[in-house]
Amino acid sequence: AAVHVQILDLHIGIDPGAAGCIAAISDTGVRTLRFAKATDKEIYEFMSNLSLSDTCFCTKEKVWAMPAKNPDGTERGMGAMTSFTFGENNGFIRGILVATMIPYEEKVPQTWQKLFGMKKEKNESQPEYKRRLKQKAEELFPDMKITADMADALLIAEFTKRTHNV
Repeated sequence: AAVHVQILDLHIGIDPGAAGCIAAISDTGVRTLRFAKATDKEIYEFMSNLSLSDTCFCTKEKVWAMPAKNPDGTERGMGAMTSFTFGENNGFIRGILVATMIPYEEKVPQTWQKLFGMKKEKNESQPEYKRRLKQKAEELFPDMKITADMADALLIAEFTKRTHNV
């Protein structure tokens, strides 16, 4: 029996944070929607349009809240309000994926970052690391004007393309 391999025509990546983004890569180009610039209705409509593609797949970054304090008592991560908003955004995005019937998987950041050799260095600050991720996205998408809030979603969409078109 012959093995049927389906080539996807749309690869979606989602960084579900409040300053996150949806990126979709197809043969005709790249489309993005930045959450900070969109209403809930616009996010739903954007995803609904993506779901019209015959063959699409999405990788959504698997996220969780960070404790507000380190074990030694120093500040880190998110406070209660930020954690709640973060969780609310994540649930909203998952709900849209289910409602639009877009097949998806969740991957922890380390999984998609590893594909690009983008491990966070031990003494590297988070802003420095985010700058490196943005530079990687600019390398992969040289014709696009990439903002910091788009970079992760673009890299996740590229991860989807490379891992699901086999």
